[in-house]
Order: sequence, then structure tokens, then C-alpha cells
Amino acid sequence: MNASLLRASLVGLPEAMLIALALAGGLWWLDPRLALGVPWGVAAVGAGRLIGLLFTVSLPRERRAGLAAGLMGPARLLLIGALSVAGIPLGLSPLGVALGLSLPPLALWGKVVILHRFPC
Repeated sequence: MNASLLRASLVGLPEAMLIALALAGGLWWLDPRLALGVPWGVAAVGAGRLIGLLFTVSLPRERRAGLAAGLMGPARLLLIGALSVAGIPLGLSPLGVALGLSLPPLALWGKVVILHRFPC
């Protein structure tokens, strides 16, 4: 597996996990279940991205690459949904898991838009 593919598939996740851990530390005083749900949601997104990476790596070797590419999206969504729903019977707060699911795109947006200086 190419290291640049791995880096590209996990873009925004380290920042999101840092934000999630900081939020979890602050939310721990409100409800520990809410605090533990935030990193769980970020980890679910990371697992989904790794599944997408595994599909992407295997595409050139497959004869029916279109079928594999078409199954990649539902497989990722099914895994992320299953991990998210599995957190609820474990006692995690659905609000915390939803917050964790929304952090990677927000961290990526913040990294691209806020930290990047556009020439005017």
C-alpha cells in the first residue's frame, strides 16, 4: 500500500481526533457517555476511510472494477452506520457520536479554509 494514499485517505483525521479529545475532556464533566461518544464517532469515520482505501488499492487488480467501485460507497456507509449504532448499546450518547461523525469534515474545512492564506 502506498504511503501517500494512506496519508490522503486520512487527511483531516488527526486534527479531528485532537479536537475530539479536547471536547471529550471538556464534556466529561457533563456526562462521561457523551464524552466517550465523540472519539467513537471520529474513529468510525476513520474506519470508513480505511475501507475506502482498501477498495481503492484493490481496484486496479480487479476485472470488474466498476462493481468494486460501486460497492465502495455502500460498504463505507454501512460500516460507519454500524459502528455508530453499535455505540448506543455500549452506553454512548447518540449526540456525542453524531458530534464525532461531524468533526472530520469540519476539521478538514478549518484546515483548508482558515489556515490557508489566499493571495489577493
